Amino acid sequence: MDLSATPFYIKGSGYPEGEPFPWIVSDFGLVDAIESGITKIPRLPVSDTTGQPDPKYFRLWRNITQDLVAGQRLSNKRPKP
Repeated sequence: MDLSATPFYIKGSGYPEGEPFPWIVSDFGLVDAIESGITKIPRLPVSDTTGQPDPKYFRLWRNITQDLVAGQRLSNKRPKP
C-alpha cells in the first residue's frame, strides 16, 4: 500500500513527468488530506541570517523569555494552575 500524497512521477524518473503511478486505486488530493487531518500542513524553512552560531530554536525558551516585557513574566516563577 502506498499512501503517497503526490502519486505522480517526477522529472528525471524515467517516466513521463506528471503521469500517475500505475498502482493508484484512489486519488485523494493533498488539500483534502490536509483538511481531513491525514497529512501535516507543509512548512517552508525560513533562512536564519542572524549570524548566530546556533539557530534560535536550539534555545527556544531562553529566546522567548528574553523578549518578554515585565507584564508578561510570571512574578512567582510558577505557572498558573
